[in-house]
Amino acid sequence: MSAVLVLDTASGQMAGQIPVGASPHQAPLTRDGRWALVPSQGPGELGIIDTAAGAVAGVVAVGKTPHWVSPSSDGTMAYVANEGSNDVSVVDLNGRRVVATVAVGNAPRKIAVQPGSIRKAEAPTPGRTVTIGDVAFADHGIVDVRSASDIVIHAEDYYFEPTFLRARASQRLRLSVLNRAGTLHNLTIPALGIDRDVPPSARVDVDLNVPAAGSLLFFCKFHGPLGQNGRVLIGDIQ
Repeated sequence: MSAVLVLDTASGQMAGQIPVGASPHQAPLTRDGRWALVPSQGPGELGIIDTAAGAVAGVVAVGKTPHWVSPSSDGTMAYVANEGSNDVSVVDLNGRRVVATVAVGNAPRKIAVQPGSIRKAEAPTPGRTVTIGDVAFADHGIVDVRSASDIVIHAEDYYFEPTFLRARASQRLRLSVLNRAGTLHNLTIPALGIDRDVPPSARVDVDLNVPAAGSLLFFCKFHGPLGQNGRVLIGDIQ
């Protein structure tokens, strides 16, 4: 049966069915109970069920033969273990898209997410300001993206989170900036000729060709002097 069964816990009876893709597995809820997340192995997709409406609100294509899914503690992201493609899809539930694909061992099945964080940061130091050369960075962590093809960073008032990205030389990377603040922000990367405004609650996607060496500076042209700067670090450069 390609459906999620809805059970009435008071009566112990089935209250309904929600059609989903072929061969669905478990349907964990986000912490707030708003969404139920259903990986369907047949089509290789994650179904996002609106529990209030009792219907699928969105479908995201993930890897091959997805087996298990775990939501982040804040309900914004989901991590899908893809048994058939040996990777994990990181899904932005609000944007309904895969923002990263992480290669793992053969035939991953179960996956667990530690509460309290969307991403594991290498050395997060929220609120600390560091100066590199003559540029001040409001430091909100570093994330290793060398095995990813997509990454989401958040524009806040007045910093990027994460602030630093560790990438491979000559890596192709899609960078998505999501403005979670009520202020107009911007993504400027002078070396690549990029200058894009990011209105409140909006997202800007840019494709990067990471340099072969050194680092790549990005910043908000409105708030860079306040520390809203970031860097792509190539390899093990500090």
